[in-house]
Amino acid sequence: MTGIRAGAMAAAVGLGVTALSPVASADVNQIIKDANDNVSRYVVYRQNDAKLSFGNDIGANFSGTDVFLTVVKENDLGGADPQTATKAILNANSSRDTVIMVVKQNNGTDKIVASSNLEGFANAVTTITGTEVKDAGDTLYNSSGRILARYKSLGGDVSGKSVGVLNQYNSTVSSSIDKAVNAQDKYTVYKMDGTTLDRGQEVADALGNSDVKVTVVPQNAAPDDTAASIAERIASNSSHAASIVVLQGRGNGKETIAVASSNKEMAAKLGSIIPDNTQVEAGKSGEWLMGHASSITGAVSQVHAQAAAAKQKADEEAKEFLNGVLELGVILVGIVAIVATVGAGAKAVADWASKREESRKAAEEEAEKERLIAEEKPRRRRLNGSDWAARARRLTPS
Repeated sequence: MTGIRAGAMAAAVGLGVTALSPVASADVNQIIKDANDNVSRYVVYRQNDAKLSFGNDIGANFSGTDVFLTVVKENDLGGADPQTATKAILNANSSRDTVIMVVKQNNGTDKIVASSNLEGFANAVTTITGTEVKDAGDTLYNSSGRILARYKSLGGDVSGKSVGVLNQYNSTVSSSIDKAVNAQDKYTVYKMDGTTLDRGQEVADALGNSDVKVTVVPQNAAPDDTAASIAERIASNSSHAASIVVLQGRGNGKETIAVASSNKEMAAKLGSIIPDNTQVEAGKSGEWLMGHASSITGAVSQVHAQAAAAKQKADEEAKEFLNGVLELGVILVGIVAIVATVGAGAKAVADWASKREESRKAAEEEAEKERLIAEEKPRRRRLNGSDWAARARRLTPS
């Protein structure tokens, strides 16, 4: 069902609840027909004035889903199986994925049956509500959030006003988990309201140094959760070594115990000691935990020791690596220094050779000048001698 359809329904019939066919038919086929004729118009359809407490509220709670609920009197079924009738209504309608039938029985109790196209949801409904109750209206109203949570988890569409009901339920469950997580910083054993734990102080003393925390949870704090799923939810938000949950109040004379940890090695070790949803006689969970306390603390110590050893090894390997890097750095620095020295020497040699060549060329040029001068002097003397002789002849009388 969409939110639009739910809104239109609410306007037409007061949140989708009505009562039709005041004359009992004592014919299951008529019951099925009447339901089919009205399945697309109403969320809750009361036949032949069959009563349902909180009918309007239940209609509002499920108005944003494809769940249809019909209420009939036992005599109107004519002895037919209500489960078969519910299935017939579902099969005849493509607009609904679930049909719930409340049968007002002659003995004053109410019977609840369900059929659904969502695998597992019909069983989930009757598991939550029970199949025979004193007041089906009261039960369905108080279980609405829980039913919606299962409905959505199994693929049902939740919209409109149903979203608010679902959110309120989830908020209540989340609040309980948050309280458990916050309590771990103060207590080794935390007991939620309405719970107790035999030998609780002894358990706290035995586990106190291990950083393992125990939370005792009433089933109504997280109705759709198991001990294992609650332990996982607590552990995923916890900074402590491990979280043990004792779940009480399932009504079967048993309590269930489970453990979880965000550390995979820790979870595996402790999980071998406390398998998921271990069944313990009601009132004996503390005794059971005391019987396994030494194994629990031993496993925690072993995991911590392994982690410490692994860290030490990693630190040593990191140190060796760093030392290797430093040694390599020294070698590289030496090589650079040698290269730099060789480079400087080569430059000095080159500079010396260049200067030497310049000196050689200068010396050669100077020698060449001196040679030229030496050659020039005799020639000049000869020339000068010839000049003086000629001059002398001119001055000598003949």
